[in-house]
Order: sequence, then structure tokens, then C-alpha cells
Amino acid sequence: MNSWTQTHLTWVKTVHFEQAAQEATLLDYVHEVEHMAGRIERLERAIDEAIKTVPAQMRAVIKPQASVGLLKSVWVFVSLLAIGCGGNGATTSPSPTFVNFQGQYSGTYVISSCSEDGSAVGVFCAAAPFNVAVFAPGSTLPMLLSLNQNQDVVTGIVTLGALSATLQGRVSASGTLSATTTVSTVPISGFLWNITSWNTTLSGNTLVGSFTFVFRETAPVGTGTVNAVLSQVNRSG
Repeated sequence: MNSWTQTHLTWVKTVHFEQAAQEATLLDYVHEVEHMAGRIERLERAIDEAIKTVPAQMRAVIKPQASVGLLKSVWVFVSLLAIGCGGNGATTSPSPTFVNFQGQYSGTYVISSCSEDGSAVGVFCAAAPFNVAVFAPGSTLPMLLSLNQNQDVVTGIVTLGALSATLQGRVSASGTLSATTTVSTVPISGFLWNITSWNTTLSGNTLVGSFTFVFRETAPVGTGTVNAVLSQVNRSG
């Protein structure tokens, strides 16, 4: 089967049909052939220009393909992508790797400081039995953590006793996980709470670092701010 040439296209343009639908269909086909021919020509020119920018040893491989027409365009373009974009033969930089925080953690945290204002005074920082939640400085409290990771993005659930919230953060190139949590309701109270700052690193399977969480009430207005340090928070799986 021979390829059609410009002579065939010229002849097709002289063909006419009695029915308008057939005539419109033929005209549409002719326009599409001309449109695609223009695209192929532009692509061929772009590929020829791209070949001029690659190193000599790559041109020696690619130029013999210049006589294969349209298929040459596809072959050359794929070849250039496979060898490496940029025209200098250099390999692309590898994707960065990040410290893997994914896993299940359990342990404790120690309250380093606690402050209150407004309606929160006497609620969070005082020693039991006068408060709703015991966050007196020096207190050691339980912690659970479940983390998932995709590249540098970390998500999961952090549980501080009866408090639980969704954590989201990123791992820096230096290996520090910085995160916050969504705002959640404190059980049996009118306060909302969330972790506003979380900065941790991994030492083997032990999570080390500090975090800050805040309690808020809007009517009446009050805030409790707790700073804590992780203590023996270990990854089990």
C-alpha cells in the first residue's frame, strides 16, 4: 500500500458529493489532514533544532534517523528524554530522601511549663484535684502517636491521654519534623485545643524533641498554654 502524496490531496479536493452531509464530512477530513500535516512539519523543525543542541556523540546516534519521517520525530524525542534533558548529557539530580518518621509510637511527655489567663486560670496548670486536666510543670503523662509519611509530608494521630487530634507536618532536609494539629474539643469542657508547635527528630527509633499545645475558650475568654518535652517515646512498628 503506497503512501498518499500531495498529488492525491490535490485530487481529493476536486471530489464533490451530491448530499450535503457527505460534502461536509469530506471537507472536514481534508481540513484535519492539512491541520495534522502542519503539526508534523512544526514538530519536525523543532526536533531538528533540538538535535543541534545535544552533545556530538548523541548527534551521531540521532542524525541517521533523520530520513524516517514522522516516526523519526517520535523516536528522537523519546531518545532525548531517555538520555537526559538539558542537552549536556548530564544526569538529573536524584530525588531527595527524608528521614522516615512513619510508625507507631508510645511513651510519655513531661510538662516543662504551663500558663493560664482569663477563664482558664486554675483549670489546667494547678495540681489535682482542682483542675480538669493535670498539666502542672513536672508532670509526666502518656502519649501515643501513629504516623504515615509520603516523601516529606507526615500525617497521623497524636493522643495525649483523653486528648486526640490529627497531626500534619513536613520533614526538613536536616531531619526535623515540624507539625501542628487540627483543633479539637476537650472532653467534658467548653475548651478547644490543638498543638501549635511540634519539633522532633529521630534518634534510632526514639522520638525526641518538644511541642506546645494550647487550650482556648471564647465565652468567656481564656487560654491555657502548655510546653512539653518528649520522654522515652519509642517506635514499635
